[in-house]
Amino acid sequence: MSYVRKRDPNASIYCSIEGCKTRAKRKGGTCQKHDPNKPPDKRKKVRKTPGVVHYPIIIPIKVQTGKLGLGIKFYSNQNGAVITTIHDACSFKDQINIGDRIVNINGSHAVTKLEDLSIGMNDPNRIIGIVKGYDA
Repeated sequence: MSYVRKRDPNASIYCSIEGCKTRAKRKGGTCQKHDPNKPPDKRKKVRKTPGVVHYPIIIPIKVQTGKLGLGIKFYSNQNGAVITTIHDACSFKDQINIGDRIVNINGSHAVTKLEDLSIGMNDPNRIIGIVKGYDA
């Protein structure tokens, strides 16, 4: 003898929150979006449009002649030099943070190796391009 389980046509298997059309886990329950036991999502959601190329914002900073007064590190999978330490001798230390990247010199020359940072070292109008917020 076999039994056939019949569904109750009046039972709601949708979320009990008014206006939500998402299926719930059980009758009269809530969906995952409205579950009170679910921890909040702490990640910042970034909406990317398909087919649009997103470029980082490069901040130009004018620096004095001579050494920069920074400790840097190069990563093979990233462009630019990551700032790891800021010395007291750095003339623009209030404009940068540890983890920022130096990506270009004078707006045109890309920084890919240590020697690139010495370009225009004696130029009084030297400008470096910084990208903020890279985690080293």
